[in-house]
Amino acid sequence: MRTDPALAWRLARREMRGGLAGFRIFLLCIAIGVAAIAAVHSVSMAVQTGIARDARALHGGDLAVRTTYVPADAAARADFASLGRVSEVVEMRAMARAGGGAALVELKAVDVAYPLAGALRLSGGMALEDALADGGAVVEATLLERLGLAVGDRIEVGDGSFAIRATLEREPDRAVGLFSFGPRFMLDGDGLRRTGLVQPGSLIRYKYRIALDEPGRTIAEHRRLAGEYTERGWRVTGIGSAAPGLRQTIRRLTLFMTLVGLAASIIGGIGVANAVRAHLASRRPAIATLGCLGATPRLIGLTFGFQIATMTVLAILIGLALGAAVPFLFVELLETYLPVDLALGVYPGPLLLAAAFGALTAAVFSLPPLAAAARRPPVALFRDVEAAAGEGAGPAAVLARGLKHISEPT
Repeated sequence: MRTDPALAWRLARREMRGGLAGFRIFLLCIAIGVAAIAAVHSVSMAVQTGIARDARALHGGDLAVRTTYVPADAAARADFASLGRVSEVVEMRAMARAGGGAALVELKAVDVAYPLAGALRLSGGMALEDALADGGAVVEATLLERLGLAVGDRIEVGDGSFAIRATLEREPDRAVGLFSFGPRFMLDGDGLRRTGLVQPGSLIRYKYRIALDEPGRTIAEHRRLAGEYTERGWRVTGIGSAAPGLRQTIRRLTLFMTLVGLAASIIGGIGVANAVRAHLASRRPAIATLGCLGATPRLIGLTFGFQIATMTVLAILIGLALGAAVPFLFVELLETYLPVDLALGVYPGPLLLAAAFGALTAAVFSLPPLAAAARRPPVALFRDVEAAAGEGAGPAAVLARGLKHISEPT
């Protein structure tokens, strides 16, 4: 009998006319593993693309210079101002008090130029300048929940008392990762001075964001500022290093979830192997018949290999569709915990990676039982069929066979 792939494919198609009943577990195991890996990497790619798209807003400008403990001197500020618009932001941690309760907050003092990039959104559509005027403050809604406050109430930080004018709905340059020490408390420079918290030795971070008049000189000015101010212990960054904490968190989370997906694929591989064995066991008469008609082990292997490959492709397509849909289905939930908007899309890289893992899992766990079945001689297969039939018979049939053998003459 010929052993060409075309004949094997025709035989495989005839075998598959009976439906997918024997491949349900196989499809489920492969599809779940592929979907898990595709979903994890699709979400990761959507987040990373969103960071790259909004890098300027997340960074606060084209360039940024950060100092700790002491602010930049007048000469350095003049140097920054010569490059374009400058915004000074001061950050520190403090305790906010109200109604006998207290909570740790991330204090942030901003000037009138803030934000240089991106859009700040407050509750009620209030302008930031109006919210911070005359001793006002803007806080995250979680702070109100912790202290049982509402917009319009007063809250104390250090020596200062502030009126809560609005809640912070969107802060374009806050991308520290998935965790923070406390809710945001935003005020202006005058408010920060009234707190009395700016003291020698206080852990204060001064950030000078620069929106260049000539964006084409970003790299050159970045190098110049880094060469001039790094020796003072200052840090100079560009938009390429926007949201480093978030990037690192996403990379670690992606790695962890990928390992989880791989573990699920390996566990699912056991189900794949069992499903293939069960299917081949159900097709023992057909395999034995092919062998008796002269089919070589190669032809038998190709015939059932084509079946398994077809089911693998179907399972991979199902898994890819589910995995690619995850960012679209859970975009609102994901953006609740992420400081960036996801760049929704279908990314080929994650899907190809997931498909490769799915194909590898199917091959590794399907080939051994397939090869074993193809190599078995037809006589052994017929004996297996008879033995299986005997095992499945009822007590009456077993008793009848026993009486028959006893009554036969020796």
